[in-house]
Amino acid sequence: MKEKWFFVLGALILIFLIGFGSSLESFLVGKPNQVASPTPTGFDAEGALAPLQGVESEFVKRGDEYLVQQDFERSIASYDQALELNPKSVMAYYGRGQAYAAKQDYERAVADFSSALALDPAFMPAYFARASVYSSLGQNELALKDYNKLIELQPDDVDAILGRAVIYEKLQQYELAIADYDRAIALDPINAAIFYNRAGVYLQMGEVDRAIADYTETIRLQPANALPYYFRGRAYMQKGDDDAALADFSKAIELEPAFVEAYQGRALLYYSHQKYEESMADLNRAIELAPEVAVSYFYRGTIFASENENQAALEDFNEYIRLAPQDWKGYFNRGTVYDRLGQFDLSVQDYSQALSLSPNNPSVLNNRGNAYFQLGKFDEALADFSVALEIDPQYVLAYINRGRVYGILKQYKLSDADFAKALELEPENFNVYSSRGLVKYESEQFDNVIFSYSCHCEERFLRRSNPLANQETASLCSQ
Repeated sequence: MKEKWFFVLGALILIFLIGFGSSLESFLVGKPNQVASPTPTGFDAEGALAPLQGVESEFVKRGDEYLVQQDFERSIASYDQALELNPKSVMAYYGRGQAYAAKQDYERAVADFSSALALDPAFMPAYFARASVYSSLGQNELALKDYNKLIELQPDDVDAILGRAVIYEKLQQYELAIADYDRAIALDPINAAIFYNRAGVYLQMGEVDRAIADYTETIRLQPANALPYYFRGRAYMQKGDDDAALADFSKAIELEPAFVEAYQGRALLYYSHQKYEESMADLNRAIELAPEVAVSYFYRGTIFASENENQAALEDFNEYIRLAPQDWKGYFNRGTVYDRLGQFDLSVQDYSQALSLSPNNPSVLNNRGNAYFQLGKFDEALADFSVALEIDPQYVLAYINRGRVYGILKQYKLSDADFAKALELEPENFNVYSSRGLVKYESEQFDNVIFSYSCHCEERFLRRSNPLANQETASLCSQ
């Protein structure tokens, strides 16, 4: 009997897209947790000229010039000369710290910012810069202390409040983050970045309507910015409003024709509405724009697989694995294509690699068990299904599949027990009745016969039929 394969993308779109927030936020100004581009040290926190005094001033000015030119080695050398002349030069320590930060030499950057603050405990730019470096290092508690000090020194400094809000978000203290964003909006109600950032927190809190409202306000304040359209589209997807999401992705692409993630999001929406040509065109465009972005290959490979273009699917999953070798899902999905091609030794290798990256994953164990079954390695199959059920006692597929193996091994009581448990969990599951019927038929008529059959199930998840039961296919949102 010809096997049928089912690939459905709709359910995985939203969670996948949410993972892109951090990589896109830099499009919008006002991200205080990012290491800033080099700025001359001769400016104070408000942008006004700060006086440079002492014999070292010419070297500090020269270091500033090199810093703006991004000639960091010469910049550091100039600040070194300034410090030789005046070891207590706050501006020289601060400038050199910026140069080290720009080179991602964060330990030296922190040391220099700390030296500047030891000399002048009220020098706010050094607190900002050190907090940014701490954030980049993932030392969020230390960053929080610096932002608290900044707010102590200047309670109405919007940048400091925004910076602290971002740190609270990283620490998953969402209510405190929202409180800081509210405070910042009261101080600066036309700052689009504040609404944009607050919307992101609302999304993480599951407050989708509030997120949409904040993205809408961001768009009102910055109508030519593609980012809030993209993220509002993502929020509409979470709400189930695909038409509004599609319109927002299209608007983002209109404003920023090289917006790779918007093409990816729109491609998945097109696919969910069976607009396969449009979906493939968007993914091809995303790959053309960013050939080293792995996820485009993952989704295009899935579309190829759904169209039974197995070789093309393999090529895309191969590329995904090359670009994201530590992600188990690439091996997992490639394994399902090998299964389809009857290359079960290769699929076992891929599932085993996926398990090395995601140990105790019941879906991977289920699929490897299926491949072992096809190879006639019933003991190995039985072991995988049993471990999967130890991990997830509610895993119906594994009960069905283990029941089939018990049937092949003529352990009919154990087989019946597994099918009974599967029906207890899912009384309407067609696979249970089909598999149980085959076992009963075989027990009466045949010995050591494996029937290949296809079954139908409606799941909004990537999965395929196989001789045991449905075999799963990973999505990027799977954990």
